[in-house]
Amino acid sequence: MKKLSAPLVFIIALLVLAACSRNVPVQQHVLGGETMGTTWQVKAVGALPVGTTVDDIQKGIEDRLAALNQEMSTYMSDSEISRFNDLGEGDRIQIGSAFRSVLTLALDLVDRTGGAFDPTLDPLINLWGFGHADAPQHAPSESVQAAAFARCGVEHLRLTEEGLAKTIPGLELNLSAIAK
Repeated sequence: MKKLSAPLVFIIALLVLAACSRNVPVQQHVLGGETMGTTWQVKAVGALPVGTTVDDIQKGIEDRLAALNQEMSTYMSDSEISRFNDLGEGDRIQIGSAFRSVLTLALDLVDRTGGAFDPTLDPLINLWGFGHADAPQHAPSESVQAAAFARCGVEHLRLTEEGLAKTIPGLELNLSAIAK
């Protein structure tokens, strides 16, 4: 008896499986919206859990995104990150678990990139018009840039179980590069 090659056995197995399959329509639900200055989309494939509607899932996603915004949006004056950015030197703020997780990851990226990634660059981001501040009409002078840069640096952050604090005035966080 002749032995079948591995590719031929694989092809036969695929044909057998295809012949045994049923043509069952697959449910697909597409959800989406806007948040954080961009859009989002989720595709759910398959039956929904019993008692759950597409509207329930949409609302759940929107609620979670709103909660994340409330922690980390620099565009919301009452968000946790904005309240931190408004703190004085040595003041401390309690932060939510998502904010803490994202900031911890950001600080790990600072180490891994040798400082190329830095979540404390909000003064420079705004100075050049890439953040919540208005875009400048002309390039900032070197002295203005140096003053903004002096208010940056993760070494001026203190993240502890008691909360988040800064050791210099004017230090501001911006997690837009990682929070989304």
